[in-house]
Amino acid sequence: MVKNGSDEGSLMKSGDVFLKDILREYKGKLYVPEQIFGANLSEEQEFEKNVEDLPKMSLVDFQKYMKFDKIKLLTFKEDSGASLGLRSRDFIVELKEMPGEKSLQRTKWAMKLDQSQAQALLEEYTGPRYEVEKQMMEIPVKVLWNLPLLSSGTEVNAVI
Repeated sequence: MVKNGSDEGSLMKSGDVFLKDILREYKGKLYVPEQIFGANLSEEQEFEKNVEDLPKMSLVDFQKYMKFDKIKLLTFKEDSGASLGLRSRDFIVELKEMPGEKSLQRTKWAMKLDQSQAQALLEEYTGPRYEVEKQMMEIPVKVLWNLPLLSSGTEVNAVI
């Protein structure tokens, strides 16, 4: 064991490397990927980001992959848009890996379908699927109860 002069009397094995020594040696030259500082996204936000970023797949291509059982997972968000008048629905399609060069194969795709196509697809596709639940937003409200049993109105906090 070697006595480390920079560490007030602590002992270290020769060959041990400490972060502070690396930082001192490479000061100003270290690279930290931006993903480290990214905010943690909710499942719904991650789904939306993937829909934007992934290449698009057509319904015809999806049906071809479905016919040959090449779909690993179909992910979609719960249908809340129909009541709001939205006429399309997003999907993320994960394909099974195929033999060959893995780096040349794209296994994740995004797909946007209108409401009738989406309904038909969900009825026709019987493979694995995952539904992303819509995040509920909490809205704190104060409710004033005026009950005959209570001498004065009682304030109750509730979340809707």
